Amino acid sequence: MVGSDRLSLREIEIFASCDWGYNAPGCVLFWLCLADSHLHIISEIKFQRKHTFEVGALVKARVQALGLGRLRYVAADPACWQHTGAGKGESIAETLSRRPISLPMKKSDNDRKNGWARVHELLSPAPDGRPWLTVDESCTYLRRSLPAAVSDKADADDVDTTIDDHALDALRYGAMSRPSPTRIVLESQLRVGMAGHLFQQAVDAARPGWASGWTEVSVSRGCALGRGMSSCRSSRLKMAWSDDVHAATTKRGSEWWSRVDARRRDHACRHAAHPIAVTIRRGCA
Repeated sequence: MVGSDRLSLREIEIFASCDWGYNAPGCVLFWLCLADSHLHIISEIKFQRKHTFEVGALVKARVQALGLGRLRYVAADPACWQHTGAGKGESIAETLSRRPISLPMKKSDNDRKNGWARVHELLSPAPDGRPWLTVDESCTYLRRSLPAAVSDKADADDVDTTIDDHALDALRYGAMSRPSPTRIVLESQLRVGMAGHLFQQAVDAARPGWASGWTEVSVSRGCALGRGMSSCRSSRLKMAWSDDVHAATTKRGSEWWSRVDARRRDHACRHAAHPIAVTIRRGCA
């Protein structure tokens, strides 16, 4: 597989894209974000006349069956967030995002012309000669839908919506979600003894616990952790410098900084007056 020589499937970051349907077919595509910026659709689910919880359960079961890690997000049709009725009832996206399904739903961009343009870009050859996007041979619904797509008679830059375009729409939602490659952290990029190096070692040690239960990794400098540290259920790692009350949250390899001032964070990393300690806590789900 392109760009996956150094990583196992569980280490490659993944996301899903979904075109919803009940009477009409719906489709979920599972994307691998490879380290060399290539994308690979490894699996698909075609569903019809299934309730929201049933579809959510199918998605979670497929991720486990493929031996994949945690989904970054599920890019779905913005119509899944629409509220109808005088009481503003619960939307499809809300149902999928709440327990016990708890899918990380993300509203995709429904711009059709830009979406098809992105699909064209992904299907074009990369500098290595391979397409940026490849599709697994098991994805028969998508592989059948791609060559059957025709231009709309009234607009040549759009796809005819009278055909079976549900897999194509799921493809377009994924292409418009701005997927980014799996980030590989090299040991040579980390200064030994600094917080980043210790944190990466702690994450590597805790990685087997991500499949089940919960793991908390905390990094403190010079003193005990202050308030604000809570147990990170099911899939979260939390790192904090207690005296600066800075926290970073990580979801199974997908990292982002939350309300962190970069200048003060860098100062905390470089501060040599106090030792840095790493604590790992584990528990049951």
